[in-house]
Amino acid sequence: MKNFILAVENVPKPMLIAEAVLIVLIIGVVAIRFFIIRSKPAYLKKLPRTVYDEETIHLLFNCYKAADSIEGMLHLAVKKSRNRKNKKRFKAAISYLYTSRYKDYETALYKYAGDGTEQTERLFTDIIGKEAAKKRLLPLKEES
Repeated sequence: MKNFILAVENVPKPMLIAEAVLIVLIIGVVAIRFFIIRSKPAYLKKLPRTVYDEETIHLLFNCYKAADSIEGMLHLAVKKSRNRKNKKRFKAAISYLYTSRYKDYETALYKYAGDGTEQTERLFTDIIGKEAAKKRLLPLKEES
């Protein structure tokens, strides 16, 4: 033990600081690699079961009117929603749209953002219809 202490005392202080910084950097790189890079996208994680109340359905509709796009609607819904489970589902839909191979609106809305009720399916069908009409430059149908 005395030999080790004597060996440390003979090493200049800047060298000890440089070694300590190097060790901390290596640990930081390993931690970033393990926690950030290897994590699954949100849409591949298990989603919580939830049933949207009227407030959430109105929130989704108003977010679409404000953002005028599906991605914007989901981002606004994440910010404005109060329910943590709903936020997780909206984040999963956003993750699907950005990181999935397919990036289709139907799967993002019906499977990841939707709760499976008829009311939300009707809302998402209307939103997808409006989005398709914008892309094709078609006038919206008047409901009578």
